[in-house]
Amino acid sequence: MATDTEPGRRHRRCCAQDTPATGTPSWCQQHSEEVCESCLVKTTLTAENAVEANKLSNNYKFGFKKWKSHVTARPWEDRSEIVKELYSDLNIVRGSAGSTLTCGNVLYLLLFGWWLSLLYVLVAAVMFITVMGAPYGRLCWDLAGYFLWPFGKVIQKVEVPKSQQACEAGVGESSALLGGPTALRWRPRCWVGTGSWHRASTAVWLCLGYPVLALAHGLVCVTAWLLIVLIPVAKLSARAASRVLLLPPERVLTRGLRMTEVPLEGEVMLCCYRAANPYYYKYAVHGINVFAVNLLPLVLVTLVLGYVDSPNHLTGSAVKFTLALLSIMPLSYYIGMAIASISAQSNFAVGAVVNATFGSITELTFYITALIKGSREGNRCYAEVVKSALTGTLVGCVLFVPGLCMVIGGIRHQEQRFNSRSAGVSSALLFLSVGGELGTGLSLSHQGGSPPRALS
Repeated sequence: MATDTEPGRRHRRCCAQDTPATGTPSWCQQHSEEVCESCLVKTTLTAENAVEANKLSNNYKFGFKKWKSHVTARPWEDRSEIVKELYSDLNIVRGSAGSTLTCGNVLYLLLFGWWLSLLYVLVAAVMFITVMGAPYGRLCWDLAGYFLWPFGKVIQKVEVPKSQQACEAGVGESSALLGGPTALRWRPRCWVGTGSWHRASTAVWLCLGYPVLALAHGLVCVTAWLLIVLIPVAKLSARAASRVLLLPPERVLTRGLRMTEVPLEGEVMLCCYRAANPYYYKYAVHGINVFAVNLLPLVLVTLVLGYVDSPNHLTGSAVKFTLALLSIMPLSYYIGMAIASISAQSNFAVGAVVNATFGSITELTFYITALIKGSREGNRCYAEVVKSALTGTLVGCVLFVPGLCMVIGGIRHQEQRFNSRSAGVSSALLFLSVGGELGTGLSLSHQGGSPPRALS
């Protein structure tokens, strides 16, 4: 079975020749840096079935297998419109978006809107006092009204006429005395061709106004990202700090939209209608769920407190235990995603071995550490904790988790399918473990000993 793909869609293009799936295609010698339309040919990959063909087409580029953390994710075309909306940029103007007076928008006003707008007013006053920064003062005054209630409003990037661009480019123009090349000065990409990089007002703005507003938007961005449901606010603040505030003031236009009004001129940079979306618990960053991403910094905090504050002067044992418990969650999630990625990009034998060895690495680390500490201190309580944890793990994985999945799945689906072979293996292992425990208990009882209370 064969499938056609286009290698090098995101990077360089291959030469116009067909190569096998495991070979390394040669580079285009004439068009190594730019995209060449004549080199856009399809490479034929030969595979045994549709699964292997999909694996080869997705995991091989230029003969090398790619590592993808989201290899088991659903295709973009099969996802719902709700999930697709989570990843959309805040520059889409809708004809009719309904009322903007929602609970999430009011929450934005109470948490961020009022003090962010007040900060813009104060920065505008400072810019007006400096006189040279008056253009940026007017910009801050307009943005103060926008960030107080940004919903149903739009920020556009106004195009500067070519005549004005040529005039600005000629201001301050200099050339070498001997006709040599003119020295290039660094300036942001959004200022190229506008002549804004050598203005006195820009220097005042970058020294007095922009750092304060960038810090405020960074605080809003981090806070809204941690709250998850307010991720649109985080995107709004990040784009405002990285793009809007770095533009010349004459190129930024703030306006409100009616229900059917669509701006026709200029690039739409910001357009937001909702501050909160409850479906952002499905949001993923490079295939990793947003909850795991937000909990990942706790790993570093836990390690620092564990090694620096050993005598518990800064925090207590209960706080450290809670942080350690929370930091295990993202690590376990990453381990599970890595195992799934390796299994999807390899054969069944390798996937089974990796799943059997690294699938329980978190529990094994906990059990081994507890047993070693118990043997050093001569305390048998650690062994009892390990026995109880092993019993809970077996009961939870074999009985509780499958039963809970069946109950939750039955609420939505009338018919559910399962792998009969896997269920048979699990049932056989369960009967073997029960039989082993029962036989050991009966043997000890017959010999006059005490039966085991947990796993022996």
